[in-house]
Amino acid sequence: MACTLTRLSLAVALAVGSAPHGALAADGEPTPVFSAALGIKAGFIPPLLAVPELVIHTPHLFLGAFGIYTTGGIGNGGNRLTLGGELAFEVNGAGQNTPYASTGFFHYDAAKNAIGFYESTSVLTVTGGYEWKARHFEFQLGAGELFILKEQTPPCSGWFCFNFRQSVLPALDLSLRYRL
Repeated sequence: MACTLTRLSLAVALAVGSAPHGALAADGEPTPVFSAALGIKAGFIPPLLAVPELVIHTPHLFLGAFGIYTTGGIGNGGNRLTLGGELAFEVNGAGQNTPYASTGFFHYDAAKNAIGFYESTSVLTVTGGYEWKARHFEFQLGAGELFILKEQTPPCSGWFCFNFRQSVLPALDLSLRYRL
């Protein structure tokens, strides 16, 4: 699986890198029609609150994919997997600092651990913010709402139990990416 994902990532990066170029920017440099960026996406994303991310920019839109797989964890931790994607509208054209509005979806799954705890969550996010773009780096900062669509956990047992049963929470959108 990891080998296939690596090959796919390299193919996408090569395709984006060889895409035709669009109009000239203010400094005379060509502005690519398509561009890609790799980086870290942070926010309320279990299990680590930050995941690797690949973003493809087109004129006024970007499409992102992110995910992480971890083994073990604190205490009797089981394996954990987070996979997600996002689609955003950018007000300004390619290569320019811009306000944005995005929606995303991710699924988090924690396998049953040694004491029987498991967790599965599906989430929809709607955020807005601003994206700063330099020659080789992008910084994205935004906020919005996080909607828990589905959540599965074992029933409470023992003398202390905490289940956070909210269906709408605040969302933080924070990314730092290297533009390829």
